[in-house]
Amino acid sequence: MSEDVELMFNSGSVVAVKTCYNHAIEGEVIAFDYNKRVLLLKCTASDGQASHNDVRLVNLDYVSDVQIKKDVKKEESNSITTLPHLDLNKVERRARTAIDERKRLAEAFSAGITDDGIKVFLHLTKTIGNVTWDAKNIIVMNNVVISPPYKPENCMPSLPGGASDRRNIASGKNAEAVNYVRQLVERCWGDQQQKDQPQNETKTDHYSHQQSKTTTLPASTTQQTTSTASSSAQKKQLNKNGSTSSTSSDIKS
Repeated sequence: MSEDVELMFNSGSVVAVKTCYNHAIEGEVIAFDYNKRVLLLKCTASDGQASHNDVRLVNLDYVSDVQIKKDVKKEESNSITTLPHLDLNKVERRARTAIDERKRLAEAFSAGITDDGIKVFLHLTKTIGNVTWDAKNIIVMNNVVISPPYKPENCMPSLPGGASDRRNIASGKNAEAVNYVRQLVERCWGDQQQKDQPQNETKTDHYSHQQSKTTTLPASTTQQTTSTASSSAQKKQLNKNGSTSSTSSDIKS
């Protein structure tokens, strides 16, 4: 990447980059560190909310292509771009939460949690912050327990007796929490079935196509095969008759 292009990364400009892993990122430039070759972009929120934004750090050493969609000159960037306030305490809390979550996932893998359990756990963490593990059970908001195989019907209230005490007795508050978590788990399984369905249909269509190619022959090929067999039979009969006639004439002579 040339130095001239790098110098055009001014605050307020809109750029689209493609990483060496063929991943496209587009957003508004918040800041650019020339020495470290790091670009800070404000992108459309992944949760779909208009009031939110995703902030991405892009290392230009791993970028294969850059396109400037909207260019803002340096003298204009300071006047039109206001950098958002950054709450460092909130950033630290989120960093600690992310580290704790990764540790819990590592513990879950080492404890032999199934892939379905991991998927349900990750799905819940996108909506609810207070999701933890208790052995092989998922604890949600300290009052809902999801036991293996992590289906909607496995969502039960968590009682003071502990995670193993899953008697079907719940207060009105716990009942609401259980119903809410159960809906989230149903959505998780529904999304997974939708992802798996196109793959199964593709495999079925490919098998049917191969089967039809193997078992179906054109009519012309069948006719040609039949005529070839008839011709071979006729030639054998003629050869047999010819050898018999010649033998009879030799005997007479």
